[in-house]
Amino acid sequence: MAEESRNYTAVVLDEYDLLDPISLRPYDLHDNVPTTLPCGHTFGLKTITSSYLTHCPTCKAWISCSTNELKKNIVLTNIIERKQK
Repeated sequence: MAEESRNYTAVVLDEYDLLDPISLRPYDLHDNVPTTLPCGHTFGLKTITSSYLTHCPTCKAWISCSTNELKKNIVLTNIIERKQK
């Protein structure tokens, strides 16, 4: 069986990529956790809960679920965890 060849591409992030695009506060692992809306756009949980969003600020899609049903953005959360080590 032939070994599978894997190609990896490095992605360079700057500090802006780790900021909530509305509040410009850095994402963290406590109150401003990067949280993904049903449309796929990500904002800090603090921004989502404090501004009572009904539509995505980026694409205007209706937010059809409660904040308890939203999921954290795993990729950004992992980056933040590695950065804190």
